[in-house]
Amino acid sequence: MSPLNPAAAGRAVSASAVMRAAPDAAGIAYPCGVVSAFEAAMIGAIGSVVGGVVVGWFTIVAARGQWKRDRADARLDRSRQAAMSIAESIASMEEALVAWSAGQSSLEAMRAAFNAFSRTAAVQSLALTDSALRQRVRRHVELLARVATVAETAPPGARALVMTARRHADAVIEALEAHCNDAALPSYRPLPLDDAEGLIAWQPAGSQAERQDGGASGGGDGRPCSGTGGA
Repeated sequence: MSPLNPAAAGRAVSASAVMRAAPDAAGIAYPCGVVSAFEAAMIGAIGSVVGGVVVGWFTIVAARGQWKRDRADARLDRSRQAAMSIAESIASMEEALVAWSAGQSSLEAMRAAFNAFSRTAAVQSLALTDSALRQRVRRHVELLARVATVAETAPPGARALVMTARRHADAVIEALEAHCNDAALPSYRPLPLDDAEGLIAWQPAGSQAERQDGGASGGGDGRPCSGTGGA
């Protein structure tokens, strides 16, 4: 065996020191600048966790946005269904009102029709997303309530309001149709409920002559969302 070379021994010691310069958590030495397997694993694990959190956050945000859109769409669909139901009820009430005015049905039948209409309007109006439309429906209920009340004590006075009720029915159905079609509500002239003469003479906004009296809106079936009615 050859004697130990001092220079070689020095180089060996220096290399050993370098090897021991970067021990890992387990006490295992690695050359300087070399990442241990444990550190690499930790870096990978942390990266996976951070990546998972970021992806999860974006997923939650996207899901929440989709949920809001779905909820808004569902509310609008329900509002359209309510508008169609109210329009059908208005048309049925108008038929009962005309029959009573012409002496073809009794006051009891007309009041029964009004009770059914007012219940439908009260319940279905809750689903309408347009507050202005709800207000027009409420005004129509108030007008018909006036007609039904006056009819009990002064039938001629109630009959004088029948044409006003029919004109107002046309205006409300026109607004319901616009709502179903995602269009702006047509202009509206409020009912002067505290003015008997003004109420009898009431005409809808933008009326033609000012609109011919009688008939449901556009001569349709009272269902603005069905595509068969017209305003």
